[in-house]
Amino acid sequence: MARSLVIRKGKGFSRTWKKELKKIDKSYGVGFHKESRHFDGQFVAAIAAFQEFGTGNIPARPFMRQAIDSNLDNLKRAYFIAMKSDNLRPRALEIVARKLLAGIQDQIISIKKPRNAKSTIRRKGFDNPLIETGLMLESVKSKRLS
Repeated sequence: MARSLVIRKGKGFSRTWKKELKKIDKSYGVGFHKESRHFDGQFVAAIAAFQEFGTGNIPARPFMRQAIDSNLDNLKRAYFIAMKSDNLRPRALEIVARKLLAGIQDQIISIKKPRNAKSTIRRKGFDNPLIETGLMLESVKSKRLS
């Protein structure tokens, strides 16, 4: 089952920033949380994992990894800008989590390859591999964990 990417305060910061991070004392999960289920009862996180990593019948479509890889510099920049602002500092991790959420949703919409099987295209009526009902797109959430 897919796990949410967890953004936490980490090592490698100056002493001043470590003190500021202690004030934040939060972590956020971005991904598919256990509340999200498909109409047939299956966890959306499982469906997302099948798409992300592939199965015997479904080719891998690594939309979450691509969202992180293609947005990493922007995520870091947003974090450091927020940490420099007295007003935004308490919400720095939330800001980064929301940006990552938007990046994952953008990837779900924009990923086109590998294409769906011809039988899937006929059933759905279109060829957007990660969109069928919109449930996966709507199920990506940014959630405060602590």
